[in-house]
Amino acid sequence: FSNALEKVAAQKIPAIAELKSKMLAAGAKAVSMSGSGSTIFALTDEQGVEKIAESVENSGAQIFITKTF
Repeated sequence: FSNALEKVAAQKIPAIAELKSKMLAAGAKAVSMSGSGSTIFALTDEQGVEKIAESVENSGAQIFITKTF
């Protein structure tokens, strides 16, 4: 899956690509930008949640952890 605006947004705001890279390196199964860039989200299993959150905690971004059923 991909977002058509992501490439353009990442060129204007390098932090988007940096956050994605950090989350993928921390073990995220997939990372993408929602809509026009208000959110970067990662998909993972329960074991990877804390490591991914820690990888971006000093970025200035707000971090929300949710669980699906």
